[in-house]
Amino acid sequence: MLVAACATLAPPVSLEGLPPSFEMAGRIAVTQEGHGDIFRLRWTHRPETDSYSLVSPVGTELARIERGPQGYVAWRPGQAPVAVAEFATLTQHLLGVALDERALVAWLHARTGVAQSAGWWVTLEESQQVDGVEIARRLTAQRDGVTMKLVVDSYRATVP
Repeated sequence: MLVAACATLAPPVSLEGLPPSFEMAGRIAVTQEGHGDIFRLRWTHRPETDSYSLVSPVGTELARIERGPQGYVAWRPGQAPVAVAEFATLTQHLLGVALDERALVAWLHARTGVAQSAGWWVTLEESQQVDGVEIARRLTAQRDGVTMKLVVDSYRATVP
């Protein structure tokens, strides 16, 4: 929303052994060059679809993102929908930093080692067990002057 960043994406991340479907809620903060944004995040992940809701700290929905067979569409209040083929393009547009959706799934599931090869330095600050699945509770990812922090408030694996 506020800032721009150049990014090189890593090869596809393996998600083998992770729950194919889940729902999570938490907070995400992105800071770059002294500017930052904090959002509440609701994310529903399924093998063929994803749904994200970015909400301001006071409860106003800032963006809703849907992934389907044709790619990603973002809806923002008072603006025309934005449709793109890749998640990284959409997060660059909305957050000012290109993020790899598969890396986010891996990071959420406490697999932070996948990030170092992509140029991200990820620190898993706290993890938690939810129904036998290890989940990040708090993590920080840094690359090229960008800091992204994720705090997971709730998580549950679901049946696809």
